[in-house]
Amino acid sequence: MSRTKRILIIDDEEDFHSLFSKLLTAEGYEAISVFSGEEALQRLISERFDLIILDLVLPKPGMSGIETLEAIRRINTDTCVLITSAHATLEQAVEAVTEKGAQAYLQKPFKFENIRQMVRSGLKWRPDSVLNPDPQVNLAIELRRKGIMKRCFLTGSPYCPWPIEEADKMVFVGMPFIDKSHISYSQVYLKAIKPAILGLGLIAWRADESMNNVAIMCKICRGIQTSRYAIIDITDWNSNVMFEYGLACGLGKRAILLKNKMSDVPSDLRGLEYISYSDSYEDLKIKIVDHLGKLVTKSFPQNTRS
Repeated sequence: MSRTKRILIIDDEEDFHSLFSKLLTAEGYEAISVFSGEEALQRLISERFDLIILDLVLPKPGMSGIETLEAIRRINTDTCVLITSAHATLEQAVEAVTEKGAQAYLQKPFKFENIRQMVRSGLKWRPDSVLNPDPQVNLAIELRRKGIMKRCFLTGSPYCPWPIEEADKMVFVGMPFIDKSHISYSQVYLKAIKPAILGLGLIAWRADESMNNVAIMCKICRGIQTSRYAIIDITDWNSNVMFEYGLACGLGKRAILLKNKMSDVPSDLRGLEYISYSDSYEDLKIKIVDHLGKLVTKSFPQNTRS
């Protein structure tokens, strides 16, 4: 006769324990309830469990759900841990599954049938197998595991909702759109920057040339993420352009700075190399080709760029 499977439930809500225990008992399992991470660890040191169900958000001053999960994994690496919560952020759930050793996440409230299926799968889990996570976090977990997940700075979401892949030949161009009395940015772009980029077999991406219904900040962010390189004109210290440069740096893009000779350089950027230009668009184009060409060569050595 097979042994009854023992399931440890770690949750601070008494109603949840009562409801969950009835469900698991009806399925033929033995449900053991604890209300804190400390209590769970005491049981785990001396007892054996076949499955652990952990609320990811446990109240202070006791151990948090993440702290409890980390402690569980120091004691036991072979038992499946399913995490649940009504209050955890998506980032916390993704971290728990991809970095802290949990096997799956279910958002409260959930359907009993989903729990039944997840419990059955969890009891069959082995360290070399994978459980299907909750669909709500599936994409974020997949992106995190691939190492390409980017936090959305606008909404705080732990991943960008748009499918984004860096394009080898894309160059983001950040510069003011409105001409000043002493400089025509449109001419700088059309007669120097864009021809230089195209001359190297690359593609120029500037926000006003990409027409769609996406919010402007999302469009800018997507343009920077998609591009491998960035050319940023810091003339006149335009706040939008400075933001774009900061975002490009934060995303690890290879950036070239430009400025008109009549403009000063912000104090925080004076230690960086930049291209200074005047009204000679041909001279600026040559300089961009030289600097950008060197970046491309470093990225694709031995003429491997197609």
